[in-house]
Amino acid sequence: MSNQLSITRPDDWHLHVRQGEMLKQVVGNSARYFGRALIMPNTVPPILNGSDALEYQAEILQATQQWPQFQPVMSIKLTMNTTAQMICEAAEAGVKAVKLYPTGATTNSQDGVELSRLKEMAENLVFDAMADYKMVLCIHAEQPSQSVFDREPYVIPFIEALLAWVPRLKRIVIEHVSTAKMAQFVASWPGRVAATVTAHHLYLTIEDLLGEELKPHYFCKPIVKTQRDQDSIWWYLKNNSNFFFGSDSAPHAQDAKEACSCSAGVYTAPMMLPLLAHMFEQHDMLDLLETFVAHRGADFYNFERNPDTITLVRSDEPMIESEESDRNTPRQMPLRKDDRIYWHVAD
Repeated sequence: MSNQLSITRPDDWHLHVRQGEMLKQVVGNSARYFGRALIMPNTVPPILNGSDALEYQAEILQATQQWPQFQPVMSIKLTMNTTAQMICEAAEAGVKAVKLYPTGATTNSQDGVELSRLKEMAENLVFDAMADYKMVLCIHAEQPSQSVFDREPYVIPFIEALLAWVPRLKRIVIEHVSTAKMAQFVASWPGRVAATVTAHHLYLTIEDLLGEELKPHYFCKPIVKTQRDQDSIWWYLKNNSNFFFGSDSAPHAQDAKEACSCSAGVYTAPMMLPLLAHMFEQHDMLDLLETFVAHRGADFYNFERNPDTITLVRSDEPMIESEESDRNTPRQMPLRKDDRIYWHVAD
C-alpha cells in the first residue's frame, strides 16, 4: 500500500461555520482543505432570503481570504412563511439550496416546517420555484415527535408524497443519512434523491455514545445509530453514487457540550480528512475516497469538479488529538478509546 494518496480537492456539502468570533475560530479548518462547502442557514438570526445569504457569504469570505480557492455555497432556510417570490430572489442572488428543517428537529429549528403542511407549500408553488431555478432541496429528515430511532424513517412517506406532488423538483438531498431504511429509500431514487453522509455516522454507533459512559461530544441529531445501520450506509456508499460527503461538522463551545443539557452537534472539521482516510483504509475502500468526497457531490449540484488536488500522507506516528483549554472554544470530536489515526494532509 502506498503511503501517499493524492485526490481532487474535496467539497463539503453540509457545513456549519457559525457566526462572529466562533466563525473566525473554526472556518479555517475547512477552508484550507476544501474547494467548496454548502453553508447551513440555521443561524441566529436565520438565513431566510437572498439578502441574508449574501451578507453571510461576505462574512465567510472575509474570514477565509488566505484560502482563495474556498467557495462558500449558500443556502436559505425554508419556513412556513417562505414564498415562491423569496425563492426566486434567493436564486437570483446565487443561492443554490433550500434547507427544510421540520419544526423542532434540531438546533435553531423552532421556525421550521410542519411536515403535515407540505402539500400546502407545494400548492403555493414554493417547490416549483426551486425547480424553475434548478435549486436543491436539502431535508433534515427527522420528525421530533417520534422516538429517536424512528424519527428518520418516519419522514419517508412525506418525501414520497412531495416527489409525487412536485414532479418537476429533480434534486432532493437527505442530509446526514443515519438509518438503513433511509439509505434504502435514497438508493431507490437514483439521480433524483441523494444523501449526504457524515464522518461521525460512519465512525460512531449508539454504543460509542452510550455504551460505557455518556460521551457528549458524540451527541448529534440525528443520533448515531446501530452497527447494522452503519454497515448498511457503508454498503450503499460503496455501491450507489447517490451518496456523497457532507460533514455536518457543528461546533459548540465546550460549556455547551459538557453540560447537563448538551447541545447537539459533533465538531469534526479539524480532523476530517485524516479521519475519512483512516476509515476508508479500514474498510479497504481508499480507492473510493476521492469519488466520495470530490466527485459525486459536485456532480449532483452541477458544479465543475475542483481543478487542483490535495495529498494525504500516512505517517509512522499517529495524529495527536487536540484538547482546547478555553471553555468558549469548540473541542473536536475525541477518537474512540485506543483508536489511532496515522493519516495527515500534506502541507
